[in-house]
Amino acid sequence: MEKKEWIEGCKRVFTKLVKDTLWEDFRFPEGGSVDRQLESCFDKLSLSFSISYNRLVDFCVCQVSSMSDYDRKYRFRWNITHSFGDKAISRYMNYSTRMRAHDDKWLSSFGASRSKYVSMIEDCSKHPLAIFIYPEYEEHTKRRWMSNELGYLICGTSTLMWTPFSPVCQMCTNAPLCEKRTAHVHHELYRIRCEAWRKQQKE
Repeated sequence: MEKKEWIEGCKRVFTKLVKDTLWEDFRFPEGGSVDRQLESCFDKLSLSFSISYNRLVDFCVCQVSSMSDYDRKYRFRWNITHSFGDKAISRYMNYSTRMRAHDDKWLSSFGASRSKYVSMIEDCSKHPLAIFIYPEYEEHTKRRWMSNELGYLICGTSTLMWTPFSPVCQMCTNAPLCEKRTAHVHHELYRIRCEAWRKQQKE
Protein backbone atom coordinates (compact mmCIF):
# COMPACT_ATOMS: atom_id res chain seq x y z
CA MET A 1 0.00 0.00 0.00
CA GLU A 2 1.26 3.45 -0.92
CA LYS A 3 1.28 6.33 1.53
CA LYS A 4 -1.47 8.21 -0.29
CA GLU A 5 -3.70 5.12 -0.13
CA TRP A 6 -3.02 4.89 3.59
CA ILE A 7 -3.99 8.52 4.17
CA GLU A 8 -7.25 8.32 2.24
CA GLY A 9 -8.03 4.83 3.57
CA CYS A 10 -7.51 5.89 7.19
CA LYS A 11 -9.78 8.89 6.77
CA ARG A 12 -12.51 6.74 5.25
CA VAL A 13 -12.26 3.74 7.60
CA PHE A 14 -11.70 5.71 10.81
CA THR A 15 -14.64 8.00 10.02
CA LYS A 16 -16.96 5.09 9.25
CA LEU A 17 -15.87 3.22 12.39
CA VAL A 18 -16.48 6.24 14.63
CA LYS A 19 -19.85 6.91 13.02
CA ASP A 20 -20.87 3.27 13.37
CA THR A 21 -19.85 2.92 17.01
CA LEU A 22 -19.46 6.29 18.77
CA TRP A 23 -20.50 9.59 17.18
CA GLU A 24 -22.85 9.58 14.18
CA ASP A 25 -21.97 13.14 13.17
CA PHE A 26 -18.18 12.69 13.33
CA ARG A 27 -16.10 14.46 10.67
CA PHE A 28 -12.45 13.65 10.14
CA PRO A 29 -10.34 16.80 10.66
CA GLU A 30 -8.89 18.53 7.61
CA GLY A 31 -5.67 20.28 6.75
CA GLY A 32 -2.02 19.77 5.91
CA SER A 33 -1.05 19.05 9.51
CA VAL A 34 -3.55 16.17 9.58
CA ASP A 35 -2.09 14.61 6.43
CA ARG A 36 1.43 15.02 7.81
CA GLN A 37 0.42 13.22 10.99
CA LEU A 38 -1.02 10.34 8.95
CA GLU A 39 2.14 10.24 6.84
CA SER A 40 4.29 10.08 9.96
CA CYS A 41 2.14 7.28 11.34
CA PHE A 42 2.54 5.34 8.09
CA ASP A 43 6.32 5.81 8.09
CA LYS A 44 6.69 4.60 11.68
CA LEU A 45 4.41 1.60 11.24
CA SER A 46 6.27 0.67 8.05
CA LEU A 47 9.41 0.12 10.10
CA SER A 48 7.75 -2.85 11.80
CA PHE A 49 4.97 -4.01 9.49
CA SER A 50 4.00 -4.50 5.88
CA ILE A 51 1.11 -2.08 5.39
CA SER A 52 -1.97 -3.60 3.80
CA TYR A 53 -5.72 -2.99 3.77
CA ASN A 54 -6.09 -5.49 6.61
CA ARG A 55 -3.37 -3.75 8.61
CA LEU A 56 -5.03 -0.36 8.07
CA VAL A 57 -8.38 -1.64 9.31
CA ASP A 58 -6.72 -3.45 12.22
CA PHE A 59 -4.99 -0.22 13.27
CA CYS A 60 -8.17 1.86 13.04
CA VAL A 61 -10.22 -0.69 14.98
CA CYS A 62 -7.59 -0.67 17.72
CA GLN A 63 -7.74 3.14 17.98
CA VAL A 64 -11.51 3.57 17.83
CA SER A 65 -12.08 0.76 20.31
CA SER A 66 -9.77 2.52 22.78
CA MET A 67 -11.82 5.70 22.38
CA SER A 68 -14.95 3.87 23.49
CA ASP A 69 -13.47 3.48 26.98
CA TYR A 70 -13.63 7.21 27.69
CA ASP A 71 -16.56 9.33 28.85
CA ARG A 72 -18.56 11.60 26.53
CA LYS A 73 -16.43 14.63 27.31
CA TYR A 74 -13.48 12.92 25.62
CA ARG A 75 -14.95 13.88 22.25
CA PHE A 76 -14.10 17.52 22.89
CA ARG A 77 -10.51 16.62 23.84
CA TRP A 78 -9.83 14.21 20.98
CA ASN A 79 -7.48 15.24 18.21
CA ILE A 80 -5.63 13.48 15.40
CA THR A 81 -2.52 12.70 17.47
CA HIS A 82 -4.61 10.70 19.95
CA SER A 83 -5.34 8.10 17.28
CA PHE A 84 -2.39 8.45 14.88
CA GLY A 85 0.46 9.75 17.07
CA ASP A 86 3.24 7.95 18.94
CA LYS A 87 0.99 6.74 21.76
CA ALA A 88 -1.45 5.33 19.23
CA ILE A 89 1.37 3.45 17.50
CA SER A 90 2.55 2.10 20.85
CA ARG A 91 -1.02 1.02 21.61
CA TYR A 92 -1.12 -0.90 18.36
CA MET A 93 2.28 -2.49 18.98
CA ASN A 94 0.78 -3.99 22.14
CA TYR A 95 -2.45 -5.06 20.47
CA SER A 96 -2.71 -8.68 21.59
CA THR A 97 -4.74 -11.58 20.23
CA ARG A 98 -6.99 -11.35 23.29
CA MET A 99 -7.62 -7.65 22.67
CA ARG A 100 -8.42 -8.33 19.02
CA ALA A 101 -10.95 -10.98 20.02
CA HIS A 102 -12.54 -8.50 22.44
CA ASP A 103 -12.77 -5.89 19.69
CA ASP A 104 -14.30 -8.40 17.28
CA LYS A 105 -17.13 -8.89 19.78
CA TRP A 106 -17.38 -5.13 20.23
CA LEU A 107 -17.74 -4.65 16.47
CA SER A 108 -20.30 -7.44 16.17
CA SER A 109 -22.48 -5.68 18.76
CA PHE A 110 -22.91 -2.95 16.11
CA GLY A 111 -23.47 -5.45 13.31
CA ALA A 112 -19.99 -4.79 11.93
CA SER A 113 -16.79 -6.73 11.27
CA ARG A 114 -13.23 -6.05 10.18
CA SER A 115 -13.94 -7.60 6.79
CA LYS A 116 -16.70 -5.03 6.19
CA TYR A 117 -14.21 -2.16 6.44
CA VAL A 118 -11.55 -4.00 4.44
CA SER A 119 -13.98 -4.55 1.57
CA MET A 120 -14.99 -0.89 1.76
CA ILE A 121 -11.49 0.35 0.92
CA GLU A 122 -10.70 -2.52 -1.44
CA ASP A 123 -13.72 -1.62 -3.54
CA CYS A 124 -12.63 2.00 -3.67
CA SER A 125 -9.17 1.00 -4.90
CA LYS A 126 -10.38 -0.90 -7.96
CA HIS A 127 -11.59 2.01 -10.09
CA PRO A 128 -9.02 4.49 -11.49
CA LEU A 129 -11.21 7.41 -10.41
CA ALA A 130 -11.85 6.03 -6.93
CA ILE A 131 -9.43 8.43 -5.25
CA PHE A 132 -11.71 11.26 -6.39
CA ILE A 133 -14.90 9.87 -4.82
CA TYR A 134 -14.33 12.21 -1.91
CA PRO A 135 -11.37 14.57 -2.47
CA GLU A 136 -11.38 16.00 1.02
CA TYR A 137 -8.77 18.61 0.11
CA GLU A 138 -11.50 20.46 -1.84
CA GLU A 139 -13.58 21.11 1.27
CA HIS A 140 -11.82 24.36 2.11
CA THR A 141 -12.55 25.84 -1.33
CA LYS A 142 -16.15 24.65 -1.25
CA ARG A 143 -16.78 25.97 2.26
CA ARG A 144 -15.32 29.38 1.52
CA TRP A 145 -17.84 30.07 -1.25
CA MET A 146 -20.71 27.86 -0.11
CA SER A 147 -24.27 28.70 -1.19
CA ASN A 148 -23.58 31.69 -3.41
CA GLU A 149 -23.39 32.21 -7.16
CA LEU A 150 -19.66 32.85 -7.17
CA GLY A 151 -19.13 29.65 -5.22
CA TYR A 152 -21.07 27.68 -7.81
CA LEU A 153 -18.84 29.07 -10.56
CA ILE A 154 -15.64 28.42 -8.59
CA CYS A 155 -16.68 24.84 -7.80
CA GLY A 156 -17.18 24.25 -11.51
CA THR A 157 -13.66 25.41 -12.37
CA SER A 158 -11.55 24.66 -9.27
CA THR A 159 -13.06 21.43 -7.91
CA LEU A 160 -14.54 18.16 -9.12
CA MET A 161 -17.87 19.55 -7.96
CA TRP A 162 -20.64 17.69 -6.14
CA THR A 163 -20.07 14.53 -4.11
CA PRO A 164 -22.52 13.04 -1.58
CA PHE A 165 -19.62 12.42 0.82
CA SER A 166 -18.88 16.14 1.22
CA PRO A 167 -20.35 17.81 4.33
CA VAL A 168 -20.17 21.14 2.48
CA CYS A 169 -22.10 19.78 -0.52
CA GLN A 170 -24.72 18.43 1.87
CA MET A 171 -25.31 21.93 3.26
CA CYS A 172 -24.91 23.99 0.08
CA THR A 173 -28.09 25.44 -1.43
CA ASN A 174 -26.55 25.06 -4.89
CA ALA A 175 -26.15 21.29 -4.43
CA PRO A 176 -29.13 20.15 -6.59
CA LEU A 177 -27.96 22.25 -9.54
CA CYS A 178 -24.33 21.29 -8.99
CA GLU A 179 -25.23 17.60 -8.82
CA LYS A 180 -26.88 17.79 -12.25
CA ARG A 181 -23.86 19.62 -13.63
CA THR A 182 -21.49 17.03 -12.15
CA ALA A 183 -23.49 14.21 -13.73
CA HIS A 184 -23.17 15.93 -17.11
CA VAL A 185 -19.50 16.97 -16.93
CA HIS A 186 -18.06 14.05 -14.92
CA HIS A 187 -20.47 11.25 -15.80
CA GLU A 188 -18.34 8.27 -14.72
CA LEU A 189 -17.09 9.95 -11.54
CA TYR A 190 -20.67 10.89 -10.68
CA ARG A 191 -21.73 7.27 -11.20
CA ILE A 192 -19.11 5.74 -8.91
CA ARG A 193 -19.69 8.44 -6.27
CA CYS A 194 -23.39 7.62 -6.13
CA GLU A 195 -22.68 3.89 -6.17
CA ALA A 196 -20.18 4.15 -3.29
CA TRP A 197 -22.61 6.35 -1.31
CA ARG A 198 -25.50 3.91 -1.74
CA LYS A 199 -23.30 1.03 -0.68
CA GLN A 200 -22.10 2.88 2.41
CA GLN A 201 -25.67 3.70 3.49
CA LYS A 202 -26.55 0.01 3.36
CA GLU A 203 -23.58 -1.04 5.53
